[in-house]
Amino acid sequence: MIAFCWPVTGVAAKPGGPRAESTTLGYNRAHGFFYGTAKMPPKTDGSGGFACLTGNRHFPDGPRLLRIYRVLPGPDRAISGEIAAGATPETGMLEWKFERKHVPTGRYYAVFEAKIPTAPGAASECPGFRSPATLLPRPPRSKQS
Repeated sequence: MIAFCWPVTGVAAKPGGPRAESTTLGYNRAHGFFYGTAKMPPKTDGSGGFACLTGNRHFPDGPRLLRIYRVLPGPDRAISGEIAAGATPETGMLEWKFERKHVPTGRYYAVFEAKIPTAPGAASECPGFRSPATLLPRPPRSKQS
């Protein structure tokens, strides 16, 4: 049973820079894991392919690192360490999964922080972006008699 998956179009990052075209965040209650995807934009230099799918030789997962946060009244709290998203170069998709068995109902979001540049000494071509805050896990459907 999939608890919830929320697609959003045009999750912006830096003005004028590449941005994720859509993101999803979900939680699988039956198997106890968060999951999600991000569709990355085409490269801006005209070389073809998609931006932000590879890191550098020291940090191959660099631009694809993310964390999951829980929305709280004060500062939000990270509930995961850094998670490396897998990349599909042909489609520009990033996909990830994070196992967490006991998740209190609340609002959660994933943040791609884009801290690692794709080349040493260069600025990161990748935007930092986040999914929208989403209520997870969704309450189970009530059975009607």
